[in-house]
Amino acid sequence: MRSLKTLIARFEDTRDLRLMGGYHAGIDTDLDRAVVMVPRIYDALRQDPATKPSADVFADLAQVLRA
Repeated sequence: MRSLKTLIARFEDTRDLRLMGGYHAGIDTDLDRAVVMVPRIYDALRQDPATKPSADVFADLAQVLRA
């Protein structure tokens, strides 16, 4: 859980840098991982009223993190 929080915090803390074009892949491996993984995590956690609830949200999230 700590790793997940750190990953999301890294992504959110660098929002301005990424929006201004200051982020370049390959310079910071932790940030590179956050840029790839956090949008997937947000998509996995997003709830759509038309979608059936997940039977096991933690298994779904683990699957996203393995991808």
